Amino acid sequence: MFFKEKIQDLSDEVLISRYRKSGKGKWVGELYNRYAHLVLGVCLGYFKNKPEAEDAQSHIFEKLLTDLKSKEVQKFSAWLYVVAKNHCLMELRKRQPSVVRYPKEPAEEPTEDLLSTEQTLIALEEAIDDLKPEQQYCVRMFYLERKTYKDIAETTTYSMNEVKSHIQNGKRNLGLAMKRKAEQ
Repeated sequence: MFFKEKIQDLSDEVLISRYRKSGKGKWVGELYNRYAHLVLGVCLGYFKNKPEAEDAQSHIFEKLLTDLKSKEVQKFSAWLYVVAKNHCLMELRKRQPSVVRYPKEPAEEPTEDLLSTEQTLIALEEAIDDLKPEQQYCVRMFYLERKTYKDIAETTTYSMNEVKSHIQNGKRNLGLAMKRKAEQ
């Protein structure tokens, strides 16, 4: 007796493999359906309005159709988070007008305090990027987007306790990374 396998029961890895072999979008569609709510949550965090976030979400889906053919993906959910984050950041950067400034007086040299603050912010951003994806997402949402534990849990598959744990561990790892950078 043979049982017909259900597409919903297949692992992410099997879906990616089948997409690469067949080129059929239904495999990526199933993958994306599993994580669409998380991608929307990431996009909402960056764009702050639902229509723009949904537009970004559809562009990310289109990107998956090409990227999954050639990119090596170890853990799909983490990889998708990075793809979504990078897409949103690139879209936001495109929107920023390039500013040409014509100084009236000779430019002042940046003060040491300003340079130190800028270097600290750069180091902090690099340290956040080095966190595990789940810690990265929760830390960004909690500290940078000012979301509550409940808000984060609602936009992810994490429980409240998992959100708290990811934030706590992320915060500890950030502290250790910043301490290492200060010692260098």
